[in-house]
Amino acid sequence: MQRLTHIQPDLNQLSDQPVDRKEARLKLHLEAYQKHLADCTPAMLQYELVWLDEHILSLELCLNQPEMLSAAGGSSQVEQWLVESRRCKEALEETMTHRGVGPAPHPHAIATSEHAWELREEKIKKLWGLT
Repeated sequence: MQRLTHIQPDLNQLSDQPVDRKEARLKLHLEAYQKHLADCTPAMLQYELVWLDEHILSLELCLNQPEMLSAAGGSSQVEQWLVESRRCKEALEETMTHRGVGPAPHPHAIATSEHAWELREEKIKKLWGLT
């Protein structure tokens, strides 16, 4: 659940906005995400792929858990987060392909609330070769 509160808090307002405004906001978020990806090392991209897969899985599970769904703001909110997360994954995979980076051969633990560029836990950074 911790992960859900970390995802783009300003998206909370999107479920009541017209579709074109949602798309405009999503486009801005994707542009910001792509800028972060451009600054990532190959190891950071590999971490981010594992992080994003886990994040998407958590959101999908949330849709089937009434208490989690309620705490997250309802199904339309979680579905919007899923749309954004899946689009981010597409951007991440495109970046990895373009840079010739594959998935991590031996994935390690992740910090569920931190993207690769936000990671503070030194032990996890070391495992992933980010230090």
